[in-house]
Amino acid sequence: MHPWRILKRFCQEKAMQERKTEVINTGAYEVKKSQRQTEQENETRYAKTSKFSVLAFKALKGKGAMKAKAKAKAKAKSTAMKKG
Repeated sequence: MHPWRILKRFCQEKAMQERKTEVINTGAYEVKKSQRQTEQENETRYAKTSKFSVLAFKALKGKGAMKAKAKAKAKAKSTAMKKG
């Protein structure tokens, strides 16, 4: 392979890897979490309250995201209160 093709491929792979990981800065060190790991954490955190909240928290983007998240939280709290 030509050297510039190798470099191009390396840059593409690095860009894909950066998209998949989320860097979390803590005091002394950096922790990289994959997107799948964060989704699983969200699911386990909100699955305890209700199925509705798991669906609502998965991937909300855009204008109504904040409103929808707040609504989902309120719904999750109310269902948790009814269950408990």
